[in-house]
Amino acid sequence: MSISPLRVALAAGGGALLAAWLAAATTTPGQGVPVSTPTVPVVSPPQPREPGSTVAADLAADLERLRSRVADAPALRVGARNPFSLAPAPPPLRATAPDASREPVSRRTLARPPRRAGPELDLIGVASNREEGSERTGILIAPDGGVRLVGVGDNVSGGYLVDAVDPSSVTLVDGGGTRYRLTLPR
Repeated sequence: MSISPLRVALAAGGGALLAAWLAAATTTPGQGVPVSTPTVPVVSPPQPREPGSTVAADLAADLERLRSRVADAPALRVGARNPFSLAPAPPPLRATAPDASREPVSRRTLARPPRRAGPELDLIGVASNREEGSERTGILIAPDGGVRLVGVGDNVSGGYLVDAVDPSSVTLVDGGGTRYRLTLPR
């Protein structure tokens, strides 16, 4: 790995910034710089109790005051959208009466999406070598979540051979010579 003048300049600049920060953090402020002094909050002395009151009675009065404040507070909305999710809120589920004529879920055949012809791989990216520019690598993902990096001439699971890797697609060929083109999602 060669050291470029840019890396040397970045390292020197970073070192200079670090030294300046450390120097500023360790020196005392000058005469012209105002220094804020922390203020101590003034706490009023506890109020004297009314004659005849007890701690239990005071506690009961405070609890009643807090209960009235909670009763006046707005209610929590159940099922509100998650603020950390960018997806829209799902539609509310509607309750339906159970149908006695239906079989249990374990015995029914669930509808499955139709199986597509060709390889069950998806193209999620294409990388290229910047220095040469002609060597590209396709990034494929399998249904099981496995990621495969492929180049021209590589064998892919399912008996496919990588024929071409273009900037936005990968062409696979099966044993019978049928071509399948995987393209990047839009």
